[in-house]
Amino acid sequence: MPSSPSSSAQAARELLGAKLRALREGSGLSGRALAERAGWRAPSSVSMIEKGQRTITARHVELWCSVCGASESRRRQLLAEQAAVAGMWVPYSQLNRGGLEAAQKSVRQVYEELAVARSYQPKVIPGMAQTEAYTRAALTGVLVEQRVETQHPDEEVEAAVAERMDRQRLLSRPDARWFVGGQSKVADRSGRRNPLVASVGPGGPCRSRGS
Repeated sequence: MPSSPSSSAQAARELLGAKLRALREGSGLSGRALAERAGWRAPSSVSMIEKGQRTITARHVELWCSVCGASESRRRQLLAEQAAVAGMWVPYSQLNRGGLEAAQKSVRQVYEELAVARSYQPKVIPGMAQTEAYTRAALTGVLVEQRVETQHPDEEVEAAVAERMDRQRLLSRPDARWFVGGQSKVADRSGRRNPLVASVGPGGPCRSRGS
């Protein structure tokens, strides 16, 4: 389960990359040939873009369309998709500038509409599996470290905690599946459950996966 919209944004980037690859292959060009026409020394840049492993800019889309001879309508379509993908990437610190509660509410629609959510977070417990105490401690840390501006810090944290806890009700959605990676955070080596993890259980809507 994602702790931010980044998982959806990455999926959208990969989809755009796949469309650029289809455009290249449809034109009969190899990745090396496209790189040469683009003036790039490293053909690997083509592969990285097409796999969504690096940022895809409007310039990249323009270049693909020009080299591959795409139609004007196809060019406009791909540029529109690139703009949409670019708008999905928001730095976590920027997400919190409007306040912790607003940041939590801003991602709720993602959780309400997704069908499958997968997350591997070896250092922290994902938000949808946190207990109230863990969330409170984590968001208090965010408030301090990112210097979130608020006149009532305690109230800001509590409102954000309440929103995240309420969002956990979505784990019972019958049309969605949630997977958490990083077993060390869910249980120890002997299999004992981490008391700071909530809502994760065998057979439930949220499944844990070992690393």
